[in-house]
Amino acid sequence: MTRIRSTVAVLSQLLVLGSCGSEPSAPPPPPPPPAVVSVAVTPASGTVEVGKTIQLAAVPKDGGGNTLDRPVSWSSSSESAATVSSSGLVTGLAPGVVTISAVSQSVAGTASVTVILPPVATVTITPSTMRLVVRESGPLTATLKDAAGNPISGRTVVWAATPLAVATVSGTGLVTGLLPGTATVTATSEGKSATASITVVAGAPSKLVLTTSAARASRGRAFGTQPVVSIRDQSGNLISDDNTTVVTMTVGTGTTTVGGASVGSVAGVAAFKTAGVNGTTGSAYALTFTAAGLIAATQSIVLEPISFETGTRIVGPEAPAGLYRSLNGQTTSCYWERLSGFGGSLAEIIANDLGHGPRIVAIAATDKGFSSSRCGAWTEITGPSTSSPTADFIEGVYTVGSDLAPGTWRSSGSGASCYWARLRGFSGTLDDIEANNLGAEPAIVAIAPTDIGFETSRCGAWKKIN
Repeated sequence: MTRIRSTVAVLSQLLVLGSCGSEPSAPPPPPPPPAVVSVAVTPASGTVEVGKTIQLAAVPKDGGGNTLDRPVSWSSSSESAATVSSSGLVTGLAPGVVTISAVSQSVAGTASVTVILPPVATVTITPSTMRLVVRESGPLTATLKDAAGNPISGRTVVWAATPLAVATVSGTGLVTGLLPGTATVTATSEGKSATASITVVAGAPSKLVLTTSAARASRGRAFGTQPVVSIRDQSGNLISDDNTTVVTMTVGTGTTTVGGASVGSVAGVAAFKTAGVNGTTGSAYALTFTAAGLIAATQSIVLEPISFETGTRIVGPEAPAGLYRSLNGQTTSCYWERLSGFGGSLAEIIANDLGHGPRIVAIAATDKGFSSSRCGAWTEITGPSTSSPTADFIEGVYTVGSDLAPGTWRSSGSGASCYWARLRGFSGTLDDIEANNLGAEPAIVAIAPTDIGFETSRCGAWKKIN
């Protein structure tokens, strides 16, 4: 009986256990997906030219650094400088530095993108050749392109021209011709350059223009202020290479041909020098410049008295033949001599004189030289040296009719060596003496209307008595 109860007990336990196994519990839920902890953007920095693109990639990662497959949204810090597509393709729009962001589950990664202008690859100038007349201007244009051949704007272009004597160029490419010749103009941008050839030619001569309003000259000598004439084209531009134009200059009724080598100087003007003109001192004469096919230009010239300083002078270029006066004063003894040569011998002295007061000498065209000492400046006689022909005068040499009036004159001195001479000329030779006297004061002399000059020394003042 005991064995039966044990079996029943075991069966009861089995039934109980079987009853419990027929109703199992639910399985636990799966773990949540890993969260995005960081977003890596590659490349982290880059450069893109305006108009071009650069591809960025974004990789979300969990805390263990494992790559996660998560959606990413892209954005640019400056849409005006660069845009970014939903796939991370960045397009450069304007120069600048842009931050590109990639966001996944509110976690952002960034990359710095620098947008630059495309570098200049080529420079061309149009037109590549240009022909200009002197003082004429013409524009050149520089075209810049990138490596793909796309035009580029907004870059700095530096212009230069060589040689500068032929042509110049402005900062905008405007070329101006200066002198006939060939010049090269260069346009440079970002180390790339191109050149254009410029040919400058003279315009056709059209007119003569005076650049000075008046000229003065001494009789028989070169002009003191030289008349300057410029040859210009019909637009008024200076012509500087016309070395074949012969210009005729008329002074009063005399004609002098000038030009040739003088025309076409670097300054573009012709300065005409002549041997001077013979005429009346103080009078005005007309200079007329003409050339075949050109308009005449007229200028006034005034003849001034000839003047030269003391010393030894060559007759002609330094002391032209003529009648001269030295106003050296009463305290200086003036010495002069007319010379036939410069050997220094007495035989070369044609005539000489020594005395106080104003002196007068007639230099002949045949004289070789003229020498003076303590005489001051010699000036061509153009008028009287006295205030009136009848006014009192003292020692010196005078012209009759201009300085002194003919008539009877009395000296006021009291010495015993009064010298006077009536003169028929001023050459300084004995032949010039019409009459003379040396004696005690007072002296009386009748100066004839036919006398040319009168000389006095140590006689005191002379007064006209008749």
